[in-house]
Amino acid sequence: MRILHAALPEDWSAAHDSGSYDVSTRGVTLAEADFVHASTAAQLPGVLTRYYADVPAVDVLVVDLDRLDHEGATVRWEDVPGADDGPYPHVYGLIPVVAVADVVRVSHEPGAGWTLPDLSTYDLATGP
Repeated sequence: MRILHAALPEDWSAAHDSGSYDVSTRGVTLAEADFVHASTAAQLPGVLTRYYADVPAVDVLVVDLDRLDHEGATVRWEDVPGADDGPYPHVYGLIPVVAVADVVRVSHEPGAGWTLPDLSTYDLATGP
């Protein structure tokens, strides 16, 4: 199974140099938040609208849960205050580059809605 993480392209690019991704969410590091925010496919549009409406492109990381576990990261499904779309997956630990099965670049005009590609081929988790 897999989960998704919305990343700024420059943050994902920097992860290749270090071998792991350490950004919790836009402008917040793993060290500051203690976990990396992630989502299901159903939750992703809301995440993009709430937090990335002013950026032209986002890299959607398709993160493999088995690889994360093998590399020592833990995923917990937790409720988010103010969110009404179920618990969100939170990754406790770095996301190793090898745990990212694919990266899907999504772009839009800032202020306009996001058009997402079909992500159904990725065996995505829908909840805990």
